[in-house]
Amino acid sequence: MIGQAFRFSLIGFCITLVHLVAARALVATGVSVTTANRLAFGCAVCAGFLGHSWFSFAGHSVPKRQAFAKYGLVAITGYLINETILALLLSADVIAPVIALTVAIVSAAAISFVFSRTWAFRSCSQKDR
Repeated sequence: MIGQAFRFSLIGFCITLVHLVAARALVATGVSVTTANRLAFGCAVCAGFLGHSWFSFAGHSVPKRQAFAKYGLVAITGYLINETILALLLSADVIAPVIALTVAIVSAAAISFVFSRTWAFRSCSQKDR
């Protein structure tokens, strides 16, 4: 359990880093913050599913298609949370856009972590315990 939690946290950190680096790189090239966030989110979803299914939950009994569907719902929920936080922070205009982007990404990542671990990659046998 501790090993799996560590692997999950490691992949979660990597996903957040992929999202953040990709988004900030796009912003640096002149892409708007919201467009950069959307594009970077797509990169993070792909990296996240691969990392979690091949590393965090390598031995899970959930079929890949089912896990991907659940993970997709978690990712979309995380994205909506991310976009909401980003929109609120940008409209408040109290912090720099890049910092608002960072806060939105990290906040959504924490929430997505909980849903992924407790639902998307949780097998039926684990739920019945």
